[in-house]
Amino acid sequence: MKIRTTSLLLFIALLSGCNTGGYLVRARMSDKYPVVAPPEMVRLYTDGEAAPDSSKVLGEMWTVYEPDAPKITYDSTLNLIRRAVSASGGNGFYMLEHRKPNHLDAMNHYVDGVVLLTEDTTIYNRTNNPFSTWYTEHNAELKRERVSPHYLHIDAGLSILANEQPMISETEQVNSGTLKRGVGWNAAYTYLVPYSLYGFGVVYSGHLANATIADRNGATKPSYSVCNTIHSVTPTISMYGCSERSLLVASFGLGCMWNIVDWDYTEAQNKRSVEADLTLYVSAEYEYRITQNVGISGRLYLNELSDSNGDDKPDIMNGGFSLGLNYHF
Repeated sequence: MKIRTTSLLLFIALLSGCNTGGYLVRARMSDKYPVVAPPEMVRLYTDGEAAPDSSKVLGEMWTVYEPDAPKITYDSTLNLIRRAVSASGGNGFYMLEHRKPNHLDAMNHYVDGVVLLTEDTTIYNRTNNPFSTWYTEHNAELKRERVSPHYLHIDAGLSILANEQPMISETEQVNSGTLKRGVGWNAAYTYLVPYSLYGFGVVYSGHLANATIADRNGATKPSYSVCNTIHSVTPTISMYGCSERSLLVASFGLGCMWNIVDWDYTEAQNKRSVEADLTLYVSAEYEYRITQNVGISGRLYLNELSDSNGDDKPDIMNGGFSLGLNYHF
């Protein structure tokens, strides 16, 4: 009893008496079916109740709602499900998941399950029910495919400055280390809007490079060290796609970057330069989930600090590749 996902994608807007102002029921059916039962005759099976052995799975169904949708009760949500199941040609609904409203990201009940066509009303014991076996396997598959909407990301890797920065004079050279390559890192929170293609979040990105500077003409003056640190904080908008084990996220945003240069002289007073301006952050991330909640990821990213003050300073472009971990919750 597997669902054929290549056939038909139904969007049941429930416009005839069951639209509640932005609260909808979405379905993915294996085919078109005639109506066989009115809404009041649709049987709902909760997670703890077994469905009849003769049940045929017609498709999947879940609730969605717009951000400005009014709050409705759990009973009203189930009534919407009954009407949608009836319109889809089923006479039963097996609930796989129910999430109650919360103040963080869900103001209404979320219900997820499968549409059934049942030919008899005999309820079988859960331990020897063939539909229960299908449920156990399919529910695990759904949990793998439907990534949790919230996730935290942290990574570290190679970071590169794409253009030269005026941190040393023309008579000086890098003696050891490098100012163009360093260590980069990202820490981000992202919310992926369920059953959509977009999300939003915030990312903190950093870069660190050190070098020892000496005179080009020889040891006419003591060498000194330069430390370049870049920090940026950027709200982001994301586009994403996911499969059973993979997640691909492309993000961009406009935030603020701080470019800090520290000169550590041996015979003079230390000096620090801090430059702050707007930055454009762009990233592409691929994740492979090793469990339902944890994944390993690789990220390509680019930070560009623009000269919005008009002081003719060169733009700072910092990009890199990093490996990290994602935690979904």
